[in-house]
Amino acid sequence: MYSAEILLCRPKWGVQIGFGGDEVKQKQATLQLHSQPLGLEATPEQLHSALSQNFESTFLLESSGSAQKNARFSFVGFMPDKIITLRKGVVDIDGQQMDSKSPIKQLQSLIPKNQGQSAELGSGFVGGAVGYFSFDYIRYVEKFSANPKDETGFADFEFGIFGDAVVFDHIKGKASYLYTKENRVA
Repeated sequence: MYSAEILLCRPKWGVQIGFGGDEVKQKQATLQLHSQPLGLEATPEQLHSALSQNFESTFLLESSGSAQKNARFSFVGFMPDKIITLRKGVVDIDGQQMDSKSPIKQLQSLIPKNQGQSAELGSGFVGGAVGYFSFDYIRYVEKFSANPKDETGFADFEFGIFGDAVVFDHIKGKASYLYTKENRVA
């Protein structure tokens, strides 16, 4: 798998995704990125643990460095702006359900394009969609004759659209709050 552990609702597996393409870029909202230094003494794990006791949807994402043994950055997020779930061809966006022939394009259109970059991160992770694709998502990409029984109950994908995150820079020993819309720690 990946070096990141992403926690969003139930699952403990996932990937960070970003999308491009002119068709998607035209539909995406554009957001300005803001940063605020934080004087946190908690570790990313402690912050995530505390948040997950109060919020249903949280994540802890660890970056991987090419030559580094430990992660350079840790990202902690909570309470996404939207939750998008795909189950058996039906996309659910915060309770509104619709059939979809192209669920990935629906997901793509909901991911805002960030403008600018963080001085702390350069062009690294600054929010967006965090979640997972289940193993069975491959059935939307490849056609199979067999239709096995769903034994796990996991959605085919589930993503939260996050507009902010607490970022820990382990090399500089600093934490910052990055946000695109509303400063929720002010």
